[in-house]
Formats: sequence, C-alpha cells, structure tokens
Amino acid sequence: MLPPKISPANSPLAKEVLEVRAERLIANVIEDNDFDDAIVVELNALVDEALDGTIQADVSDPWNPAQYAGQRWIDTPFYWYESWLYARIRRIVGEGVDPFVAKKRQEWESAKAFIANTLTDEPLTEASFTKLLHAALWGNRFDLSHSMSQPIHADATGDDLLLIDDTAKVWQHLQVKGSNRIAIIGDNCGADLAADMILIDHLFQHDLAHSAMIWLKSEPFYVSDAMIKDIVTALEIYDAAEDEATRAWAGRIRTYLKQRRLILRSHPFFTSHKCYDELPEQLGKNLVGFDLAIVKGDLHYRRLLRDRTWPTDVSFQDIVADYPSPVVALRTLKSDIVSGISTERAAALTAEDPSWMHNGKRGTIQFKS
Repeated sequence: MLPPKISPANSPLAKEVLEVRAERLIANVIEDNDFDDAIVVELNALVDEALDGTIQADVSDPWNPAQYAGQRWIDTPFYWYESWLYARIRRIVGEGVDPFVAKKRQEWESAKAFIANTLTDEPLTEASFTKLLHAALWGNRFDLSHSMSQPIHADATGDDLLLIDDTAKVWQHLQVKGSNRIAIIGDNCGADLAADMILIDHLFQHDLAHSAMIWLKSEPFYVSDAMIKDIVTALEIYDAAEDEATRAWAGRIRTYLKQRRLILRSHPFFTSHKCYDELPEQLGKNLVGFDLAIVKGDLHYRRLLRDRTWPTDVSFQDIVADYPSPVVALRTLKSDIVSGISTERAAALTAEDPSWMHNGKRGTIQFKS
C-alpha cells in the first residue's frame, strides 16, 4: 500500500510554502515586471484565493481542479497546488511571458565565479569525475523558489552533509561501455545547470560520453527553472566573461550544440502536476536508450518518489525501479521527503538539526542501474 501524498496535513513545510512562499512569490513577480494594473490585480487576487479561497471546478484546466472543487488549497496534495500556482501565474501574465527572466539572468551572472572555480583541465579520472558530479549536486543549492522561505547554504561544506554518495557506482557504470549517451533532466539556471554542462564538457573531451541531451522546462516554472532560451542567455553572458577558461568553455558548448552532440529538449510533463509514475508513454520511450540519466534537484526527486510520505529507510532503487534507464538523482534536500536513510540516522539528524530534510544544507547522490 502506498503512503499518502505529502500535504499540509502531514508536512509543516507544505503549509509554510502556501502561507509564506506563495505571497512572496507573487510580490516578487509584481516587483520584477512592469505589468499593467489588470494583471497586478489578478495576481493579488490569486494570493487571496490561495490563502483563503476555495477551488472552483474547471473542466478545461489540465490540472483538473474539479477533483478538488469546494476545497481550500491547503487541503489538496502539496505538489498539485504548488505546480498549479505556477500554472495560474503563467495564465495571468500571458503566453510567452516569462515573469522570472530578470532573476534568471542574475543567476547566470552570479555563477561566473562558481564556473571559473569548477572548470578543470585535469585528465578524466575517478577523482575529477567525483569533483564535477559533486559540483553538479551542490550547484543545486542555488534555487530561487526555495530561497523565499529558506536560506541558501552555499558555503556549507563537509563530508557529513552528503548523506548518500553513489558516485563510485556511477563511475563504474560509465566504465562498462566507455562512450556513453547521457540525459540530464535539468533544474535551475545559474550554477546548477552550468555545473551540469561543465560535467558534460569534461566527459566529451575525454570520450566517456559521445552525446548528451538536456531536458528543460517548456514554460516558466518555479522561478529559476531553466528553459531552452535561458541557455541562449547564458552563452551570451559567458562569451563575454573576463575569465578566459569560461569563454573557451562557452565556445565548446556552442560547438557541441552545432554538432548536435549536445541537444536541448523540453516537454510539457516537466511543468505539469504529474509525478514520474505517470510519465507520458512517448516521453518514456524518448528516455529509453540512454546509458545514464542524471536527474537534478529536489522537485524532480519529489516526483521520482511520487511526492509521498515514504519512511526514510525505504529503498530509492525500489521506488524508481520502473524508470526507463539507469538513473542517478542529484538532490539537495529542500522538502520533507527522503529515501535510503536508516530510521536511526534520521532520528540522529533530526536531533542535530530539526530542519535537516528541507533547509538545503545536505545532499544525496542515489543511483539505480
């Protein structure tokens, strides 16, 4: 029997996201954009609806709010109302409008030092691979939707913060074939996605990967989530970087795109209310055949685990057994869900840091072959 979905009834964080983060999100959207009065009024009304109103049936809405008609937002599953909030914002501001574009550009700009410090001209070894895979993990700390209610622990370090590390298993897996086809299910603009592209570049230069595909969002989602057009912005910024190695790296990324060694894709699933157990058939077929999928971020992790209240010691490998390729999830903990942690260790972590499951300090690297 499956555990219940995460909701404000069983997760204080889910309640906080609705009561704190939603209002700040809307305030930031209004502040960062020069919307006309009608849009501002609608956005403010959305805050009031989310906090105090009830859900209205709308059979034309793909989120199917009719299933919760008459209920308060806070009485619905966490991921459903959280993703619906962003869908409603998109509907209000209009198709083709990205209300987060200014913040995402700031993320790309602020990532320059991270990129310069992460790029390497070392030979590809298990040590260099480990360094870059870990950089891809910790780059995921930079998440603007999370930072509206929790601090970003960008400078927190220590081996104890990486609670599960399957990096050695991933390295051994990649050695079997020797030249691999990689998929990345991307997350945030800035250091997060830059680290993914640095890793791909290193694998390409040393022939451990021959091609890669990065799946990005098709529409604005969760503030800093990256779309294909955000990569264009990033390359324009890094083409003009002061650091020579950064400029050279941006040039190589352009070349890979032209050669179609690196392909950027999007799919509506990634901005939907569905979890990976509802993966669309055609998208699932598209993900088959990759030698490794790197799934980034807390939100994708939640969706891999179906956003349910699993016991902490449940096996990650068992939950994601049906994923259509070998997969490694790189995730900094920003929500009340985790797998593969013994009940004793979870209790000790709670005693040490009551918010360990959602404050973004700690991370996991979990692999399913």
